[in-house]
Amino acid sequence: MPAVLIPRGIEVLVKKASVDPNFRRLLLDRRAESAAEIGLELDPAEAAMLDAIPSAQLDAIIARTTVDPMSRGVFLGRAAALMLAALGAGLGCETSEASRGIRPGEVWETLYREIDYKGRVTYAIAEREAFLARQTEVARMNELLPEACELARRAWKSDPAHTGFPFTLEVSKGAWVCEPVFVDHRRQRLRDKLESLRADLREEEEEGAREEAQMADLSEAGWLRVSDRKYHEWAAERLFEEKLQALLKRQTPETAGPSPKAQKTNHSYPPTDGIRPDRP
Repeated sequence: MPAVLIPRGIEVLVKKASVDPNFRRLLLDRRAESAAEIGLELDPAEAAMLDAIPSAQLDAIIARTTVDPMSRGVFLGRAAALMLAALGAGLGCETSEASRGIRPGEVWETLYREIDYKGRVTYAIAEREAFLARQTEVARMNELLPEACELARRAWKSDPAHTGFPFTLEVSKGAWVCEPVFVDHRRQRLRDKLESLRADLREEEEEGAREEAQMADLSEAGWLRVSDRKYHEWAAERLFEEKLQALLKRQTPETAGPSPKAQKTNHSYPPTDGIRPDRP
């Protein structure tokens, strides 16, 4: 997993939280108060970024953070100035321009990763404000995922086209992930990292394509069984996404449109790529 590099003020809070359980709870529950607790002043951009990170994702970042034993005592204390000095000295942190704070006139961008409810991974780059807006939207979606799933399940059961095919899609709260991977003001460096990460994804997609190719060896009866199952899996996902979009738009579920109709004799499957970062 790529290292998550974050602005200097937030890095201080995360590192202290990783060694101080009481401060960890404070940071997760009351972000601004945690900074004041150690006399740390966050600039507006840092405060906005910190507030936008969902608690579950912030807790995961803290869990992955390590502090060098030489500086552990500093981060167990309550003096932000000493913690900042420890970062500046390179104690217990990865040295990077991304950890030196935000300087006036610099345009900082975030390389971020999304993992959707199906486990599909995408990477993208956005300026900080756009990334924060996307995180806010994903957090809102995460609150609605279980409700959308239940609405889809009810609609599925009432549709005779799906008789004999149970609704097996299960989507829990918090299943959608949107998290920073790298923060920097050097555009080319971010794009190089983005291309490297996407290349890794292409290798995984090629492996999946090879597995699908093995289906060609199935008998006709076996293929039809798989084909029917695949169609109804697609139909369930499509129905769920319709309900989720309806909730996001504050529409009633009934106005989200009809569910896909299964055609027993027609096995051509309409393409769908779900909800993507560029298609919220």
